[in-house]
Amino acid sequence: MTNKVKPSWDYMTKEFNIRQLHYQLGPGSLSFLRVHKPNKFGDSMDDLRFTIVDTNAEKKARFGFETGRIYSGLRGVSPIWAKHPETNEKVYVGAVEVGTSFKQILPIFTNIFNVNIAVLLSKAHINNKMWSEYIDEYFKLNPDIYP
Repeated sequence: MTNKVKPSWDYMTKEFNIRQLHYQLGPGSLSFLRVHKPNKFGDSMDDLRFTIVDTNAEKKARFGFETGRIYSGLRGVSPIWAKHPETNEKVYVGAVEVGTSFKQILPIFTNIFNVNIAVLLSKAHINNKMWSEYIDEYFKLNPDIYP
């Protein structure tokens, strides 16, 4: 599966600073394939990723800011439909999410609008959402921000 989406993934990361391409099964938010981390799957994000849960429940696209297991950023989630092989009926499969982090977006805003921007999240918010190994990795370069 990963080999089928990798060429498009490589292009999107290079051209659009996309950081994440993630497929989830409904109902809720069961991780099926993280193209950016193919060995991490099978976890439920129902209590964390409401854009995905809502997309799978209502079968309508969602977008906006959300904190995930790895980073906080801007994300878009779209429903995925497939044709049933026997009946040819349209069948709901799940959701696909594309996202980019503020680490990649804020410098663009700074350059274009000549402003300094920051996103402030509480330590409790980070601890409740992100995987601990990513907290350590993300903040090791800035120990004063997250002691």
